[in-house]
Amino acid sequence: MTGSARSRGNRADELAALLSVLAHDLRTPLTPVRGYAEILRTRGHALGPEKTVEYATIISEAAARMERSVDLLSGISALYTGRADVRPERVRAADLVAERLDIWRGRQPARSFAADIEGTHGAVLVDRGWLGKVLDVFLDQAVRSWPPATPIVIGARSDVRGGATRLGVGTADPVAQAAPLALDRLGTAFANAVSETLGYPFAGPLEILVPPSAE
Repeated sequence: MTGSARSRGNRADELAALLSVLAHDLRTPLTPVRGYAEILRTRGHALGPEKTVEYATIISEAAARMERSVDLLSGISALYTGRADVRPERVRAADLVAERLDIWRGRQPARSFAADIEGTHGAVLVDRGWLGKVLDVFLDQAVRSWPPATPIVIGARSDVRGGATRLGVGTADPVAQAAPLALDRLGTAFANAVSETLGYPFAGPLEILVPPSAE
């Protein structure tokens, strides 16, 4: 078997395994969706406004988890089968961080998000969409894993390797720092697909290395 055939076979096996993970990831949030939707259908008229909002919020959050799982698997498939729309562009690392900050402050208004930009960064050459999705995977893991009071930092710092830039997610909380995060299986597979396909290697558990843009 040639190297390329073996690689395709390994990826097919990985996708098959991820389908099993996806089934679990969809079934878990589907349970509260069905349960609370049935309560609202059969007894919604008797519920007070607070309970109605509470149950609707649970359904909305569970649906968001389901949507995340489907989106990640779709992205993995597109990247590994050559169907991904990849458009590298020159963009400042600080702008990438600011973009994620705006998005996540809107998604999680009760949480504390901050930027940590070390040094002066020139432009990097990246696909803004796919890189943003990887940072979203990192941020989603941080939000789900760290207590609500833990501040979350989106950082960019220069790397000694040829002017590359490290982009990632962390915290200034020493307690959270003592227990490094590990991505779940689907998040890891997605980040790996982006890393392998677009050439952005991992620089840490929640950190990715992106190349500088040639002037």
